[in-house]
Amino acid sequence: MMSSIYIKLITALGVIAVLGYIELRVYNAGKASVYAKLQADRIVLLQDGKRIDQEALAANDDDLRCMLVDCSMPDDTKKPQ
Repeated sequence: MMSSIYIKLITALGVIAVLGYIELRVYNAGKASVYAKLQADRIVLLQDGKRIDQEALAANDDDLRCMLVDCSMPDDTKKPQ
């Protein structure tokens, strides 16, 4: 009778240990996946920033103004007559 209690206790502890191990593996895999995605996004943002900086450095005055203000918008500075 006492041995069946020990067997159930050992089985429960084994199941808890296996589930804990699986939880740890899945957590670490998810963390690594998110870290890799953030690293890739950071590289893209830095590349975009560099491209924009090079574009701004090579622009003349009119091009810089168009970068700051959408040039396709109508001119709102005209007064109604």
